[in-house]
Amino acid sequence: MDAKTTPQGGIIASEFTELEVLRGFSLDRWKPRIVIIEDNSSGTSDEVLSHMQLRGYVRVRNTGCNDWYCSAGDVALVRPLRIFLTECKKALKGIKKVVFRHARRMGEIRKVRKRTHMNV
Repeated sequence: MDAKTTPQGGIIASEFTELEVLRGFSLDRWKPRIVIIEDNSSGTSDEVLSHMQLRGYVRVRNTGCNDWYCSAGDVALVRPLRIFLTECKKALKGIKKVVFRHARRMGEIRKVRKRTHMNV
């Protein structure tokens, strides 16, 4: 199989039958780089995760009800995605700090305004 016929990715959204679809699809044969699987279990079932891990895939991202998997050996995908997610988390923490600091300052300004209006 050459690069023209090897699938680079796949999406499975089959309304609660994702595991059955995965069992009928040979990850070993096709070796997609990215597989996105809809998980409507709301985290109550880890059957799909276990199935993917047994076949050498790691979950690298979650968007809504979709889990993103890459081959554990695909360093070109796994490492950058993990770094990207780590950087996003750091950025969000920084944004939260700025927002809270701003909110705190706004609260202090409101208190000062109330005091000055009362004293006038």
